[in-house]
Amino acid sequence: MKLIARVTRTLTVLLFVFPPALHASDEASIIVKKEYLLKHWFNSREEEALSDRSRIFRPSGYKTFRPSRFRQEYVFYADGKLKWLYLSPVDAHHFKFGKWW
Repeated sequence: MKLIARVTRTLTVLLFVFPPALHASDEASIIVKKEYLLKHWFNSREEEALSDRSRIFRPSGYKTFRPSRFRQEYVFYADGKLKWLYLSPVDAHHFKFGKWW
């Protein structure tokens, strides 16, 4: 359940950060074009400081981020697999794997 909640929260953020990926078929549903989602995403904390409560993620290559002790990352794959960078309590960061659909 935690993975689903985290992915849902991330997808919500991506919907607002990358609006060209959206296609509204009706008022009740929004569809994300898969090809826009299937990337390596990095948390842009620098931009979050300028917004309210949003978590902002940018695709790999969008810009060069300042060095950071930990920067959240997600990678979405076409086969439904997902990996995200896990912040270990002992600073041993590593990727965890799951499914995003």
